[in-house]
Amino acid sequence: SSILLYFMLTMVTWVVQFRKRPGNFAKVVAHVFNVIAILWLAAVTFMAVSGSMPVFVLIEFTCILT
Repeated sequence: SSILLYFMLTMVTWVVQFRKRPGNFAKVVAHVFNVIAILWLAAVTFMAVSGSMPVFVLIEFTCILT
């Protein structure tokens, strides 16, 4: 579920990137979604290290890393 959320957040950037000439608004939207995605990764990493992550997310996170 956490990886799916990260994928959906970064998909917005890919859609904007494949347009020929994205406008300023599209660039701002892409940057906002990138910041949210990076913050999400930082939060998941912090929760995994501190032990406050729910077990099902921790299992999913470690399965993808191995």
